[in-house]
This record gives sequence, structure tokens and C-alpha cells, in this order.
Amino acid sequence: MRVNHPNLAEMVLRRGSYFLAEQLMENYKKNVDKAKAMNVTFRNEPLKDKKAYGRIINLLPDETSTASADKVVINSIDSIKGQEGISCFFVLTTDMAAYLFGDKTGEKTTKNRLYVALTRSLNKLSIFVTTEVETKYGRDFILDFFDEYL
Repeated sequence: MRVNHPNLAEMVLRRGSYFLAEQLMENYKKNVDKAKAMNVTFRNEPLKDKKAYGRIINLLPDETSTASADKVVINSIDSIKGQEGISCFFVLTTDMAAYLFGDKTGEKTTKNRLYVALTRSLNKLSIFVTTEVETKYGRDFILDFFDEYL
């Protein structure tokens, strides 16, 4: 909203943002389609930033998600930024393992993604170690590493 209305006071911008958030949720409940709800809601207040559109649409719950315990939602690390879950499952691949185990330290983006992946769980984090990681680092090394932090 600030992009569209740079001269408005902070409180006015917040009220407008909360109003749009409420409208978006109502439109989503009616349409059960994320893109359609976004288009209806932001018809008169267009989003000029594609990243903002992506962040907002990813916050909407999936159409098929329910409170059922037997359902699993799979998301990329980038799509779960700012979200939390009771139980999370992380697949440790060789590119991420290099940063987790300290072989690489340079690339800030990958370190940030690793941080996001490891900190979304409120209760339980399950880590699946791929066979490639186990082959590269060895089972004993991996178990010792996690034993140190558990």
C-alpha cells in the first residue's frame, strides 16, 4: 500500500492493509481459488511488486488443506518463510549438507535458506538424509553431528 500511497500516515496504511487482508480472506472463502481471490481483492489496489503478490498468495491456505492429521502439505523452503508448523520434514541434500556440516560457509542465500528450513517447526523436526549425503559424509559422522545438538 505504501507504494501506491506514499503520503498517507502509517495508521491509515495499516487500516487499509487490514481491510484488504479481511477482504482477501472473504473472497478466498467464496471463490476457493487463490488467483481469483487475489484479482478480486486487489482490483482497485493493484500490487506493483510480483514478490509481494507471491508472498501474499503463498500465505493463503491450500484449497484442499483441512484440520485432518493424516494430510501432509509439501512446500519449498522459499514458500515457508514467515510460516510455522507443528511438525516439519526437511530433506537434507548434498548442497545443504555442505553448509550444515561447515564444509561451505560463503553463500549467504543458501545459509539463510538452511536457517529457514531448520527453524519452522514448533514441535518436531524430522530430517531425511539422502543417500548421496550419507555416502559423502558417512553415517557415523552424520549421527555424531546430530547427537551433538540433540
